[in-house]
Amino acid sequence: MPTFMNYIKEKNIFVKNSEQVMEDEKTAGRSVNQKREKIKVEKNAQMNRNTNNNMNNFERKSEKIGGREKSKRNQNIKREKLKMNKNMIKKKGKKKKKKMKLNQKMNEKMNEKVNEKVNEKVNEKVNEKVNEKLNEKLNEKLNKKMNKKMSEKMSEKLKQRTDKVSEHKEKQVGGYVQGNITSQGIPEKETNNSSSDELTCDFELIDPEDVYKDNIRILLKSTELYTNLKCSEQLINIICDQQNIGKFVCVSNEEKNEKVNIIGFQTIVNINQYDEIHILKEFLLNKIKKINTFEYDENAKELINLISNNKNNIGLLINSRIINCPIKLIPLIHKNVMDDILWSQGIEDMDVNEKKFYFFDYILFYTKIYKNVNNELIFSNYEEQFFFQNKIYHVMWNNNNVKRFYEITNDKNREVNYKEYAMLFVIPFDKVSDAIDKIYATM
Repeated sequence: MPTFMNYIKEKNIFVKNSEQVMEDEKTAGRSVNQKREKIKVEKNAQMNRNTNNNMNNFERKSEKIGGREKSKRNQNIKREKLKMNKNMIKKKGKKKKKKMKLNQKMNEKMNEKVNEKVNEKVNEKVNEKVNEKLNEKLNEKLNKKMNKKMSEKMSEKLKQRTDKVSEHKEKQVGGYVQGNITSQGIPEKETNNSSSDELTCDFELIDPEDVYKDNIRILLKSTELYTNLKCSEQLINIICDQQNIGKFVCVSNEEKNEKVNIIGFQTIVNINQYDEIHILKEFLLNKIKKINTFEYDENAKELINLISNNKNNIGLLINSRIINCPIKLIPLIHKNVMDDILWSQGIEDMDVNEKKFYFFDYILFYTKIYKNVNNELIFSNYEEQFFFQNKIYHVMWNNNNVKRFYEITNDKNREVNYKEYAMLFVIPFDKVSDAIDKIYATM
């Protein structure tokens, strides 16, 4: 029995011990688990720390790398900017050079134009002075010759002791003066019954020659119509070289070796014939185009169309003479020039390309006129009024110039100022002879 009780006690003790062991084991397991969890937590915390450290290190490294890259990029940007600046500087330098070259060219052109204008003005002044001197010399020579002839005439009269001069009779046949004439058909001597102190002088009409360029330059300058013409020298050359059409008026010279004095000239030049003076046509057209008065609108349009048409053979009549040129020479000059044209039209050996320019359709007059108080036209060359009667178109414009005239009223000279005008008018070629006949009728 005791053994059984002991056994039961021992068993209970064992059970208790086992339960205690179990509880101890459970508590031990719990502590182990807690330790494991703590370890896990610590490991996770360590891992998190490590990751954070790694992240921080990575960020630091990345920041360093980024800073380097940024610095490299900044350096590259600076380099590119420097390159851009250098290129911009180069481009600006090139532009400056181009501008400098352009400015140099512009300055050269401006200087050329200024020099041209200065040279033109200087040449004009020089030509004026030269022309004045030439005129003085020409007048001196003429006066010497005329005085010489007058003295010879007076000495002859004193020797012969004649009180009267034989009358020189002139007969007018077919409208032309006839009497003692030279080979050119000009009266050799003219006398006046009422005066014994008359000066006798012989005149001749000669064909154009190159040696008289200086004389023609002076006479053309005196018209004041072609002063702004750029091809004036070429025009003078053509006037002297066109020997088939044109006449020079000179004082006849007994000494053939001595150069004669030209006191006037007249010619007709086809404005479409010579390339050297193509500017002359533009010069005339510009004169017409500048006219703004309503009165001449239709005439201006018709004249522009007529002159611009190259199919029209238009001859420009150019003439000039000294003031004291004998009035009876004037119709003879016109007649001789017309004969030159008809002769040129009839030559068989002449080149057809040249000959066609002498079959004129129209004659163009470029002259100066004046208006008196009664608004009447006064032509600078009196005979032009007879040609003007046959005009088909005409224009005129104010020259902004005033001419001084002397009128005789009640045996007294009265000074009068008239406005000066320039005029262009055109007549058919077949009307020229009629006008010349009217001029002869007034002689």
